[in-house]
Amino acid sequence: MKRTLTAFLKPSGMRAFVLGISLAVGGLAGGVRTLAEDAEVLKGVAALGVGAIGTLIALVCVLERSRR
Repeated sequence: MKRTLTAFLKPSGMRAFVLGISLAVGGLAGGVRTLAEDAEVLKGVAALGVGAIGTLIALVCVLERSRR
């Protein structure tokens, strides 16, 4: 059984799903809070980026699970 790089990069387990949800909630909430407090914009945008990555990870997990 040969694993390719794309198979390695596809998160499909429950741990990846929980990680994605945690990143999404923390990143989006932190980014909105940082931008609402008129703090540094770069920190807020970085937190929103982490939230977007977490959302993508969770979405890929759901899509991979639905294919099975």
